This record gives sequence, structure tokens and C-alpha cells, in this order.
Amino acid sequence: MLVSKTYKKNVQKIDNEELFGNIFVGSPSLQKVAPAGKFYVAKELRTTLGVPDYVLLTDGDYKKLQDFALEYPDIKFSGKYAAVVSFIYKNKQTDIGSLSKFFSVSKYQASKSLENLEKWGVVTFQDDERQLVKIRASFVIPQLNSIAIELKLSSWEKALWQAVRNSSQFSSSYIIMPSYKLNLLKSKTELFVSNKVSTAVFDIDSLELTHITKAKNSMHFSSRYYIETFSSLISNITSFQEVKS
Repeated sequence: MLVSKTYKKNVQKIDNEELFGNIFVGSPSLQKVAPAGKFYVAKELRTTLGVPDYVLLTDGDYKKLQDFALEYPDIKFSGKYAAVVSFIYKNKQTDIGSLSKFFSVSKYQASKSLENLEKWGVVTFQDDERQLVKIRASFVIPQLNSIAIELKLSSWEKALWQAVRNSSQFSSSYIIMPSYKLNLLKSKTELFVSNKVSTAVFDIDSLELTHITKAKNSMHFSSRYYIETFSSLISNITSFQEVKS
């Protein structure tokens, strides 16, 4: 399904964030945020940390999600499973006792989680007693160049809080406000840069986007929030609509 483009002038004063977002996403300026070529957009994608207004995926990332879902159809990376996988990734190898202690669960509970992850092809046990475990060598969580966008008419502070939250889940995190907020956002440049948040203003009449700051996060597949969000993207892949430049 292709997202329709809206090129007409929008001379009315916007006092509704949803309408502001619809105009922006329907305009050519969306491509100034998105990657070159074909990409995909989803509105209000629910994650474990919140609900970004929009999420963009490259064509390559969309295919990575599809391929992963086909290869690992049973994986569930929400909640405890994402945390366990993240812990094992970061420690290279671990044991049931360490998992039990770190997550404050019984060894039986830790063992059951690992058995499911083994069944899904994520981990492998290293000893006959099935106490030592590591990530299976063939298992890889792909790196995505995902983009989260928060659109706000006012309250840059709330926008910053939401964008920082998104930056722990997506490789780029944007705040986009109306063009009359240009000077305000420029005055906060150092704050946005230090938090690795991209900012821009959008003019609803000219449909022009003006960047103020640009940033990209060094996302790592071992992060619990990245793993949880990766799982959310797979679960909601049908929510994404194709956009062609």
C-alpha cells in the first residue's frame, strides 16, 4: 500500500498535532528525514517504552525483518526474554546461577527461559549438565537504521523527553515542530546535540522542512530495549506502509 502525498497549501493555522503530522507525512519533506529510495512508515507504533508518532524503516531493514520472521517464526522477545538475551550477549557466556541471581528468579525459572530460547534457536548449552549457556553462533539480530519521529506543536521539553526515550530503541530520533518554533529550537541546540536528538521545523504552507540538528545513535543489538523494539517491529510489520520517492 502506498502512502498518498499531499501537496496542496495548508493555509489554516494548525492547532492539532495529528493534523500537523498527517500534513508532514503526506508531504515531499518526509523524504528529507527518511533514507533515499523506497522506505516504509508506521503511525503510533507501540513499544515497551512508549508510542512514537511515526517510525520509518529503510527498504533493506523491512526485508531484514521479514527474513528474520521467516527464519525464527516462534521467537518472543518481549519482557524477560529480551532481558535474558541481552544479558547473555553482554557476558559472552553465562550460567543458570548467574541468571537466577541477576534477575532474582529461581534457577528453575531461569532454566525454563533458557530452554525456550534454545528451542527457538537463540542459545546453546555448553556442558552436559546444561548449566553454561551462550548465544548460538549462527544467531544474529540484524542492525536496523530505524527512525522515530515525535511531532509537537508546543512543549519542547516533553518532546525532548520522548525523543530521548526513543533514542534507546531507534538509530535516529527526531523532534519536528512548526516553523514558528525555529528560534526556540535553535536556542536549545546544545541540549539536543548532547542528547543525540535530531530536530527540524516544518512549514505547513510551503511544505518545507528545515533541519536544526542531526544525530545518529550507536545502537547495539545487545541492548534490551533494542531487542524488545526489534520484536515489536516484527509483530507490527503489517502496520508499515510503503513510500516511494
